[in-house]
Amino acid sequence: MADLLWHDFLSIGVDFIDNDHKKLLNIMVDTKSAIEAGDNNKCVKLLSSLLQEARDHFSREEKYLLEVNYPGLEEHKIYHQELLIKADTTKRICEGIETDHDLKECFDGMANFLIDDILRGDIMFKSYLEYEGHIK
Repeated sequence: MADLLWHDFLSIGVDFIDNDHKKLLNIMVDTKSAIEAGDNNKCVKLLSSLLQEARDHFSREEKYLLEVNYPGLEEHKIYHQELLIKADTTKRICEGIETDHDLKECFDGMANFLIDDILRGDIMFKSYLEYEGHIK
């Protein structure tokens, strides 16, 4: 399964966004541990928490990007919706496990998508924020 570690290069430079990303990664690390331990109940609880935290984070991030007039906001919202769908699918598999492979594969897809969102989507708006003078 995917390895989820925070690295400084993932930092956007906006405190609440970076803190949210760290929290999301921590929940995913705990979820990975629950999957590996076969603790489906804990997995479901953690994924429910992840979904709520992600929704809250995406809402805050999208509001901020609207305030700073980020031109790629609509595309970024699509990233967010796709991640929520992947997280919800992973949760549903965890609730009624078909096979361990399916759950692990789905989790990896969700984890990779989250990392991709930070690296590709959020790094794009980081460049915009730097250019516009919102962060240094």
